[in-house]
Amino acid sequence: EYCQSLCFVSGWATFTSDLASIDLMAELERELEEEIHLGAPIDRKKTRFLGLAGHTLTSEVDLVFITQTELEDQHFQQGSWPEHEAWHAIHNGSEAEQLLNHGSIEGSDEAFDVMFSSRFALQYLIKHYWGQ
Repeated sequence: EYCQSLCFVSGWATFTSDLASIDLMAELERELEEEIHLGAPIDRKKTRFLGLAGHTLTSEVDLVFITQTELEDQHFQQGSWPEHEAWHAIHNGSEAEQLLNHGSIEGSDEAFDVMFSSRFALQYLIKHYWGQ
């Protein structure tokens, strides 16, 4: 459905009819372990719920979180990633702007669309992390 769309780590929360029992931080940790082999609990002080991102055509809505890990680029270059074709590093706000505005990533000849929820997170990082 989202071919050629770049997407950050994403997934579904485990369903339960008791909504109060859903632990979104535990769900986030589970997704990070599944997709990037995090191997350690997230630092909840370095994890932030950014808000809701909605797809303009389908009305899909995603909860968007960001977290900081201690994983180096080498971790992603050497691992085995069954859920991902490739990982692309975004090192700074300029590279993030280039991706959002032109669909290009340094070192790749492909043009990419960015998943709506990942776009939301990148826009936040540009403004609040990289300070552009």
